[in-house]
Amino acid sequence: MIKRFKEEWFYGLLVLGLTLFFGFVLATVPIWQGEGSNYSALEDIPYYHNLSANISGNFSQVSFAINVQSPIYNLTWTNASGTYVVNTSDVPWITMINTTTGNLSINATFDNQTGYFTVPIANENTTTVEADGSTVSFKFIVNATNDAPVFTDVNTSFNLTMNEYFSKYLNGTDEEEHTPLLFNVTFNGTCTHASWSGRNADENCSLIGIGMNFTQFSNYSQLMNFTPVRNDVGEYWANVSVMDSGINYPCPHAFCVNDTYKQNQTTYYSSMVLFNVFSSLDVNASNCTDKVFQENVLNWCVINVTTKQDTDDLNLSTYSILRNYASGQAEVVNTSWFYPSQNTAAANFFKQINVTVNATKRELGNWTINFTIHDFTQSQNYTAQINILANRSVSL
Repeated sequence: MIKRFKEEWFYGLLVLGLTLFFGFVLATVPIWQGEGSNYSALEDIPYYHNLSANISGNFSQVSFAINVQSPIYNLTWTNASGTYVVNTSDVPWITMINTTTGNLSINATFDNQTGYFTVPIANENTTTVEADGSTVSFKFIVNATNDAPVFTDVNTSFNLTMNEYFSKYLNGTDEEEHTPLLFNVTFNGTCTHASWSGRNADENCSLIGIGMNFTQFSNYSQLMNFTPVRNDVGEYWANVSVMDSGINYPCPHAFCVNDTYKQNQTTYYSSMVLFNVFSSLDVNASNCTDKVFQENVLNWCVINVTTKQDTDDLNLSTYSILRNYASGQAEVVNTSWFYPSQNTAAANFFKQINVTVNATKRELGNWTINFTIHDFTQSQNYTAQINILANRSVSL
């Protein structure tokens, strides 16, 4: 009886041990779920897949990996050219970024990185990789999208100068080569004009309306050209954009939504674009040239200065030479009697200089006035020669 009891006790322990052992083994083997589904991602939008949500069981020590060494499952990529067995180095946009949580990342940024992918995923903590089903293939559809074109050459400002020919290209590129690229420059009604133009601010603000031309030069560029005149001097603001011709191009392969892919895409430049039409540094002293200034009489004349930009900082000075002496004799020089040196600033591309002269006997004679403008803003100088006569008054 005792012997029978020992045998029953032994077999009971054996059954219990085997039950616990196989129960533990079965509990530690992951059971995959959802591997038969097609998961979708989009080009240009990072996709993250939590693989730990696709297994059940005791997987506290699970380590996930893309298993390209599997004798059963391959990493494959199907695109417009066919289906190919590839390695992880061929598809670097598909990565396991966290082997513990199974965070799989797909970050395709180009059309040629899209298509249909089968990705073998393994639990590297099990001992019988194939027999217990710990490697399975997940299927991912990465849909191609039509990306908007981008600028390769556009400035935040373009500088033109009156009476000078201006020529400049707007250039862009497009990943999918949905050409021709169509550039658009829309002047938005914001502008200023030089004071002499007779035009009001925020009126006549389109350079296109006064002669600027736009010509399609190639599939990727557009030519702007224009020769502004003096009355066009000012500042003009515009919105600049580039649009592809996506409406003419279908999806590159089956893994794409034609309704959303076959559309024109537009990129607007990141800021408003300024078109400066510059004047040039110039002095108009015709009102003073050959003028006769009578002795002991308050005389006046006007000198008009135009500047390259609207608020340039200026220095005005004169160097006056008395021409009464015969050739070869010393000349009399005076640097201040006609107009003393001073600093000032232009306003709206213009500065009017009012000259007042009260000649005394010391200033009588024929003078050459070298009237010089130093434009500090532009680092430019301009000198105008003005011939005048300070004439003796006849007493009655």
